[in-house]
Amino acid sequence: MDLYKSVILRENKGKSGVYRLTNLVNGKVYIGSGINLSKRFTSYYSYAYISESKRNMTIYKAILKYGYLNFTLEILEYCDLSDTIKREQHYLDLLNPEYNILKTAGSNLGYKHTEETLARMSKAALGRKHTEETIAKISAKIGAGMAAFNVKTKGKPVLVTNLTTQITTEYASVREAAKKLNISRSTALRYLKKQEPFKGLEIKSKPL
Repeated sequence: MDLYKSVILRENKGKSGVYRLTNLVNGKVYIGSGINLSKRFTSYYSYAYISESKRNMTIYKAILKYGYLNFTLEILEYCDLSDTIKREQHYLDLLNPEYNILKTAGSNLGYKHTEETLARMSKAALGRKHTEETIAKISAKIGAGMAAFNVKTKGKPVLVTNLTTQITTEYASVREAAKKLNISRSTALRYLKKQEPFKGLEIKSKPL
């Protein structure tokens, strides 16, 4: 999650939808939604925001305890502004996520947008009706964005160098490298982030 911060925020600017956070240590899940996902995710990346005692959300406590590197972020679905709560409820019922103490979508917001308000917001965001060609272009961009930051399905290539032999091996993702090295993905990510050798091995992201 942490390694893809800039991509996540950029690709989700002005988009509404439903997302899932997964703890790689214990497998627990949180389902959430947002009418502006980029703004929503920005709050997750703010230590000051999630550490405020008045917020007291289980997912915030988990992130503070385990760290960003031990969480993955997935977009489950992009949808219209007016459908976010309904689609979030669908995934809450389907997946029964452990970190969602409240099982009613939107109940942790303190209020719900009325249909009239959401309709006005949706109209303002879209400005006009999308043609089929426009929708196709948007869909293609969404697909590319998801591939960029959905680290569970496709990660960035990494290079693993044996510091003794100076032999470098390229892997398609951190997950693949971790599997070959017989270590956990979270361990590989930790040493990649710290840029420190792990048992004589240097793990680095492949330069773009």
